[in-house]
Amino acid sequence: MNKAMACFLISLGILSAAGGALADTHAVVESTRIYMDQETKVTLVHWVARDRSLRTSPGRVTITRHDLGLVWNLDLNAKSYTETVVRKPASPPPRPKPDMRKLWQDFYEPDYSWTIKDTGARKTVNGFDCREFRAAGEADFAEISAAYWVCLTSGIPGAKAFHDYFLGQYRGDNRLAALLKLLEGNPEGFCALREVTVENSIAPVSRVITELVKLEEADAPPGTYEVPAGFRKAEGRGDRS
Repeated sequence: MNKAMACFLISLGILSAAGGALADTHAVVESTRIYMDQETKVTLVHWVARDRSLRTSPGRVTITRHDLGLVWNLDLNAKSYTETVVRKPASPPPRPKPDMRKLWQDFYEPDYSWTIKDTGARKTVNGFDCREFRAAGEADFAEISAAYWVCLTSGIPGAKAFHDYFLGQYRGDNRLAALLKLLEGNPEGFCALREVTVENSIAPVSRVITELVKLEEADAPPGTYEVPAGFRKAEGRGDRS
């Protein structure tokens, strides 16, 4: 744990929470990205309550307060934060077929067409009984192949909140459309392990492995969903006036 993250967690412990948070959902996710023989590992921590959430990544924290309609993005190293307004994502307009004559002039964002297969395979991932689903996404100049190990067991503490939280994270990202479809059909289901290989249009192949290592219901530390004392507000696009 780096010094900035340790200081942030200490700050949480000394702040008082307004109306204590009970039975929040706590999840720890480990992600490994392999690109050009270079392996990068990060640990993401999530706290989810009824109308607010927190997500930590190396050097960064994002606090979403739906009750206030605000998002705070914290820079732990600079001890600063920006404040933006929560906006509901609009339905994207239909995407036109790319003009191959000038495609090289534009930034290419693949529009994947997906197929999903239930392989019937099962295994336990960090205590979660999971079923394997294979997905393939094809676009004009890119491909994705993925294995999703999905837990469909009902009644797991924290599973419903974790499921709903990540549905919101996945919507609008075509790279996750297959996983979104799987979870929309299973109200308490969640992905405990996903292995994704991306064959890009120009860049080398990349592989990402994302694993849920912990899921529980617990009381969030006091001040979890507040900006810690001593952080200064920085200007940022979308700031509330």
